Amino acid sequence: MNIIREHINFERGVNPKKSLGIGIFSNKYFTNYEEAGLYIINHLEIILDKKSIPNNIISIDLPEAKDIFSGGFKEEYYFKLQEYIDNYIKNFDENDREITIRFIYDYLVDAGYPKKNKK
Repeated sequence: MNIIREHINFERGVNPKKSLGIGIFSNKYFTNYEEAGLYIINHLEIILDKKSIPNNIISIDLPEAKDIFSGGFKEEYYFKLQEYIDNYIKNFDENDREITIRFIYDYLVDAGYPKKNKK
């Protein structure tokens, strides 16, 4: 009987599931932006690589903020959302991506973001 030796090369400093392309870092297909938005919201900490949703995820607390470049999100978080949708939600085009990001923004505003730090 021969011993089979296998190994998996992980990228240093990268979440192993992301490196392997499994879990939330695998290709997804959604039927609409609400379904995609809720999925992303449920996994937001992992997508943003944070322990919890940052209190300052939304940079501007105004309804008009949805129309500016970053969708009202702090730019670094907007780009991470954009990158996730582009890389892993395979049946969405640029318009679907922006609608999904607006849905996430509205959801977070309704949930009370940006949250003020308690002193």
